[in-house]
Amino acid sequence: MGVGSVVSLGGDSVAVWDPERRRVSVFRTDSRLLREVDLRELASLPWIAAPSMLERSARTYLLPSGPGAWVLFGVGMLGPGDGVRRVAVPSYRLSASGGELVALGSFPGESTFLNDQTGAAPYPLGPDNYGATTTEALVVGTAEAAEVRWYSAMGALTQIGRWAGQATRVSS
Repeated sequence: MGVGSVVSLGGDSVAVWDPERRRVSVFRTDSRLLREVDLRELASLPWIAAPSMLERSARTYLLPSGPGAWVLFGVGMLGPGDGVRRVAVPSYRLSASGGELVALGSFPGESTFLNDQTGAAPYPLGPDNYGATTTEALVVGTAEAAEVRWYSAMGALTQIGRWAGQATRVSS
């Protein structure tokens, strides 16, 4: 068990995401547990809890998404296949009770190198994804492009913000 993220629900409660148990625990500020929400049907296992390196696994975060809703933002970690992999896993906008309101699409995680002899390792200088929420939108950025993408509460891509990319030289 562990804490993956903590989200203020406004008023006097917080939601705590445990990615290994794939549960949200809602606490009052006096530390009393109000309820737990089971998300095993939606959330991928974290890589540390996956039965093998060939199972699809993810890093997931709980993000606020307007009154009475959350975003379960997932980025892939491991999955079947050898070589450099960038596994994609789905993200969802959820009601406070844990019901799926809308699928927000699948987003790949960091690049990982996987083979039988060395196991899995991060791929040097590989891209990764990051997400955050605004009042009603999920904003996702990757290391592949100088841009961030806004997804509406219904999962539609609504805008793309770009800035001038700058070439970076890599040396020993």
